[in-house]
Amino acid sequence: MIDNTNDFIQTIIDQIHEDEKRLSDGEQVSNIALKIPRIDSGEDKRLGLGHKLARQLFPALDAKEIMLPTEVMQQVNDFEEGCATHPQHC
Repeated sequence: MIDNTNDFIQTIIDQIHEDEKRLSDGEQVSNIALKIPRIDSGEDKRLGLGHKLARQLFPALDAKEIMLPTEVMQQVNDFEEGCATHPQHC
């Protein structure tokens, strides 16, 4: 059983960053990527480890940067309308 989830997640993140550095230096890396909790894995379903790890590795910088599907579709529609009236800009 994991006593401190935050310490566990931080240990994984630290190792991933160390592996990134080692990889860029042409050195051998650990096998942690094969063993980390994945989203929807058993550990994730029981303890939320996959989601916690993902949120730490890929944090949303600002809620305003996260677009909802309707906002994305509105931008696509606006672009398509702009292309129809001004095709030289597409």
